[in-house]
Amino acid sequence: MQSGSPLWSELLRVVDGRCPQGLRHPLQPTLRLAIFAVIGGAKSLAAISDAAADAEMIDFIGLRHPRFGLPHAGTIRRALITMDVASFEAALRRWASRRSLAHATERARLPAWLRGPGGRDECVYSLDGKVATGSTHDEVDPDTGEVTRRQAASASSTDTASGVVLTQTPMISVDEVAATAKALEGLAAVIDLAGAVIVADARHTGRTSATGLKARGAHYISP
Repeated sequence: MQSGSPLWSELLRVVDGRCPQGLRHPLQPTLRLAIFAVIGGAKSLAAISDAAADAEMIDFIGLRHPRFGLPHAGTIRRALITMDVASFEAALRRWASRRSLAHATERARLPAWLRGPGGRDECVYSLDGKVATGSTHDEVDPDTGEVTRRQAASASSTDTASGVVLTQTPMISVDEVAATAKALEGLAAVIDLAGAVIVADARHTGRTSATGLKARGAHYISP
């Protein structure tokens, strides 16, 4: 992943939620740090900040400011918790969709006998929900004050050919069906589903989902 990669270009469009007055460290190098740290196994803001100790990575992602040096751990934390999440997710979706389309273009150049059964070029996307391991936390009901133990969960849509996750939607109260419906809407926003094949498990087999896919010109395979 080079410094001039399409992902880095997309990160320039993420909105910084901090006050611009007196801002010393831009958001984009911090986002690069967070991406590499999470890929490396970081699971908290503290772990992301600790990754800034890697001198080789610091130079690669441009985290060190020529005048002010490295950002403090508190600066990294504020940058990440105040950024506009919607613009960050949109940047990742645009990058992922480009990766998926690039893979499809490369695949179309292959001989028909290498493309799959019958040499077909259908795009196949999977919809599924997952619970994040080790994400158990307490949620407090603002009305009743009742504390409930929950796990972070999300529904995602994945390009099965390239393995690129195109959309990811948080589950509210582990409502996988509703989250998957939103993930499908997000997929339709970045990918033309006409002629595509959508696969999902039995939990997502329903008239509403089937009707929505048919209206977009897509096919579906569900048990």
